[in-house]
Amino acid sequence: MSDLAREIARVQEKLRAVSDPLGMLEGIFALSPFGVQVYRADGQCLLVNQAFRELFGSEPPPDYNVQRDEAAAQAGILDLVRRAFAGERVFVPATWYDPRDVEHVTITAGRRVAVEATMFPLFDQAGRVGHVAIVFEDVTAEVQARETSARIARLHFVATRLSAASTPRDVAEEILEHGVSLLAVRRAVVGVLSTDGTTVEVLAELGFGDQTFKDRPFPVESKIPLVDAIRRAAPIYYEDVAAFERDYPEVAAAARGLELGPVGAVPLVGAERAIGAIAFEQRKGTPLGDDERAYLAALAFQAAQALDRARLFREAQEAARRAEEASRAKDEFLGVLSHELRTPLNAIQGWAHLAATRGREDPAFLDRAVEVILRNVRAQVTLVDDMLDVARIIRGKLRLALAPLAVRSAVDAAVESIRPTATARNISVQIDVPADLLVVADADRLQQVVWNLLSNAIKFTGKGGHVSLRAEEVGASVVLSVIDDGI
Repeated sequence: MSDLAREIARVQEKLRAVSDPLGMLEGIFALSPFGVQVYRADGQCLLVNQAFRELFGSEPPPDYNVQRDEAAAQAGILDLVRRAFAGERVFVPATWYDPRDVEHVTITAGRRVAVEATMFPLFDQAGRVGHVAIVFEDVTAEVQARETSARIARLHFVATRLSAASTPRDVAEEILEHGVSLLAVRRAVVGVLSTDGTTVEVLAELGFGDQTFKDRPFPVESKIPLVDAIRRAAPIYYEDVAAFERDYPEVAAAARGLELGPVGAVPLVGAERAIGAIAFEQRKGTPLGDDERAYLAALAFQAAQALDRARLFREAQEAARRAEEASRAKDEFLGVLSHELRTPLNAIQGWAHLAATRGREDPAFLDRAVEVILRNVRAQVTLVDDMLDVARIIRGKLRLALAPLAVRSAVDAAVESIRPTATARNISVQIDVPADLLVVADADRLQQVVWNLLSNAIKFTGKGGHVSLRAEEVGASVVLSVIDDGI
């Protein structure tokens, strides 16, 4: 005889001494503080007690079958249910269950609770499973306390992960992988506002498969929860799918056939404004509780801080890069400047020495030396003026005397300045500038620009070469081109 058979025999022996054993068992069933169900062998519900009704807020309708329970399948316990109907005594550890998640029947009343359950078969006289009883204990408070502790621990963990994230994309992926994943979320995205505030870009997503939204910019006028949460700087929650479909018909149409659950979006509010948002959709019938919403708000706060840090880190990197480029450009500028300053100085020094040694004996040579020295002094003055202009530009103090100006006048003045050099090297300079071509400009600066371009062209054009200058009106602008056949 098995242990079970001996126990049944012992109970039967005890019940023989009870005057109304059936009434006693009925009282135990009806008044038990634990929720109790009894099922027939085919999975149809036979009895539930009052404690069960109070625990779940409803009872199974006549066509409900526990062996087809989609909510039990979603919770991962349907296999345990089937083992009980196969004749095995089974314990179900703490599990969240909501009768409204059942799909093969309609159950509108009910509530989500955490329960532990013991399922055991009741055998008939032939030793077959005639019925299955399930006893439920409400452990919602204990599970909520454990989950709250777990969420607090997860927040500390996520904060550590976020502190190491150096880019907005890293932050977004950490939020989904280690933050949102703790909740009963089926799909989620993290989006951030663009620098110019015109679009929201999805940086990370969860549960969308091949239908990716990553790197897709949504205009800030878009009617979607992700963008609305940023625009309002306030969370959005929809437990009622019908209300969500009414307020967001285009999103609902795009998601048709997906069996939407509760939808929400929480903004990531930085130092001054909402800089991003987390949008999510949960499994059907699993809306966020107050503790979960508080956790999500804390997660969003940490994420916003991490995004601000990532932005500052990126800006610091960019500033360092610009500073490095500026330093390199300064070194290059000083190198070129020293070379350019040395050229006329060498000429001045050389001709001054020659003038001192031969000038008294040869007046013509002295005149030539003075001419060369003066020309190089003017070049030196021009270089110094250019250097001072650069300094003024850097300090933002360069002033322009703007006035209507004929382009040809500035070109002619510049050409006259470089004509001697061009003639000495047998370089032809051709000008094609309409006399009536006008611009609003600083005459001296425009002449300086043209002189620099022509001087550079002549400098790198071989003897007997050609330089041309052309100006033409293009739309609302004037385009000036200097072309040479040098290196």
